[in-house]
Amino acid sequence: MSTDISTDIATKYPWVPFYEAVADKLLEYKTRDGRKELNKIMAGISSQFPIKQNGKENSLGQKLFVIELRDEPNNPLWLIDDISPYTVFFFMCYSCSEKNRISLMKEIGDFLNIPETIIRPTKFDAIPFIVAASDGERLRMNYRDGNWHYQNDEHLFKDKIWKHFELSRQYAKGMMKDRTELTELHSDITSNKLGSMLTTGMYCICPNKCLMTSAKVIKYVNNLFGLSLSTNMTADNYFSSVDVIKDLLKESPAGVDSMMDLVLNSEVRYGT
Repeated sequence: MSTDISTDIATKYPWVPFYEAVADKLLEYKTRDGRKELNKIMAGISSQFPIKQNGKENSLGQKLFVIELRDEPNNPLWLIDDISPYTVFFFMCYSCSEKNRISLMKEIGDFLNIPETIIRPTKFDAIPFIVAASDGERLRMNYRDGNWHYQNDEHLFKDKIWKHFELSRQYAKGMMKDRTELTELHSDITSNKLGSMLTTGMYCICPNKCLMTSAKVIKYVNNLFGLSLSTNMTADNYFSSVDVIKDLLKESPAGVDSMMDLVLNSEVRYGT
């Protein structure tokens, strides 16, 4: 469960080793039965961290971790009890008080038995922030081809997302000689209008190897390096652009040494 970043970067961004350790632990739940159990567990954890929005409590967990059977006319098998591993990270990044975020990191770390040698973070510079009003469908990374989320389609689509998640961790650790399968899965998932959510999730689990493609990050990267990247890249363009940026970071201005620096500086320049 070793981190793939330097000690200096881990000191500057102490959430990174913890997020990577959580990613590796989540792979223990990658089977369909494991995912069902994880979904229930996350529903329980999320209920302890409600969000106040317009003066009212609004549990983001109600949007993310659906555990009940939802019957619809003529569609008795409409069941969303599966979970995307990236959704766990979207919850970890939801916009809340620092006190609540610190408590949430401890709760998740303790539940997943993350070793105490991996510090539960108390500083969160350069994490993406997910707001309470975000679209629950996109945050759950649900199958979107058609009007209904049939059980089989949903599970098959989550199978692909979990495989993408697993391959992304291998990619981050330098264990991948050929990224063809990862690229194909990336293309398939983003075709379901989930591109920005996918790259945000990848950034959470492989922060120094993956580029978050939010509008402000892409704008900052283009201005800094004189590039013309788009927020809607094909899978091939995404990974080739990441390769280019990693090379450019080796000779970038002082204070811009990592993907996290790009995110942090874009927030400073353009706001969170």
